[in-house]
Amino acid sequence: MREHGIYSVERSGQVLLIRCEGAWNREAANRYAEEVLQIARTMGPEPWGSLADLREWQFGTPDSTRPVVELFREMTRLGRTHAAAVIGEREFTTLVTESIRSHVEAPDTPEVAYFKTPEAARAWLEDAGYAFKASDDGLTPG
Repeated sequence: MREHGIYSVERSGQVLLIRCEGAWNREAANRYAEEVLQIARTMGPEPWGSLADLREWQFGTPDSTRPVVELFREMTRLGRTHAAAVIGEREFTTLVTESIRSHVEAPDTPEVAYFKTPEAARAWLEDAGYAFKASDDGLTPG
């Protein structure tokens, strides 16, 4: 099947910046997970955080959930301790991301917080001690 769904991922200091858009299928979720893990493996050994802009994400097909759940689990294993999700005014996004998070059976799941703006998410991560690259605005890629 042909992949559909858009995302971008980049590293900014101790933070992985993620933007998800559109409706995803399993192929897009698999490619996303591979790319995120490739970067996440370079983040350690110090704890790190993530900032995901989900305001334009339209979720995915039921079979796209498993790769995202496995990714969440692996990111925790690789040292992610804080996850900021920018959802704007979309409360339903919180329900979906919490559902994904509930499938992760790790004792040390990251602290997760939801924000209306990327600026608020960045401030939360900075307050938690995470540094962004000085040369970028550290909001979201794309």
